[in-house]
Amino acid sequence: MCLILIAYKVDSEKPLIVGANRDENFNRPTAAAEFWPDQPNIFAGRDLQEKGTWLGVSTDGRFAAIANRNRSNEVDEKRCSRGLLVSDFLKCDLTGTEFVSNIECEQYNGFNLVVYDGQRLTFFSNCERDSIVITPGFFAITNNAFGESTKRSRLAIDRFSKLTCLTDTCDIFAVLQLKSDDREDFGRENDEPSESQAIFLQGDIYGTRSSTVVIYRERNLTLCEQQYRNDGELGNFTQHLIHLN
Repeated sequence: MCLILIAYKVDSEKPLIVGANRDENFNRPTAAAEFWPDQPNIFAGRDLQEKGTWLGVSTDGRFAAIANRNRSNEVDEKRCSRGLLVSDFLKCDLTGTEFVSNIECEQYNGFNLVVYDGQRLTFFSNCERDSIVITPGFFAITNNAFGESTKRSRLAIDRFSKLTCLTDTCDIFAVLQLKSDDREDFGRENDEPSESQAIFLQGDIYGTRSSTVVIYRERNLTLCEQQYRNDGELGNFTQHLIHLN
């Protein structure tokens, strides 16, 4: 499961602000956010198993993030990696609506995808197969249908939207790191309770692997990534200012 919080055009000087948690098995090999050697215009973390990513940006101002939709018994291992959709969008020159209209939905297991082409923010899921051009406001992308809330997403949006300074990365990370009173143990992604009240998931095998904050400005963006160990303690931290082409 993943949680992607977005403030879209709620600040006149910062059109897009994102706070996201990546929840994944801790033994899945992952690289920290960096410029990709084979795609130098992409700045993102990387899934070293399938070579895609869950969230990333490009030097020409593109942004994309993805969350899985299905349960374990619905996964077809022969299908394409969903993380490749993110990197495919970041390296192309299509608009968001053009890109999602060209996705061959049957080639992927269920996903929720959000893309920003510098002009519009677009949501698409291959479950409903209906693209949505996002209007200004606060919203969350989860593993459910667009607009379908959970305790986790409701709490996250409430805390996120009440921040007095949305450009304070420390405040956004504080929202993403909210834990429940009790440690919740998850065996793997698809065992996670859909009504977890924690924004930050802790587990020995599966949990929140990293939090990412992205803040867009007129000519640049900042991406910060905080990684975590499986005991919930802080791991590597990355912060990078990217000047847009």
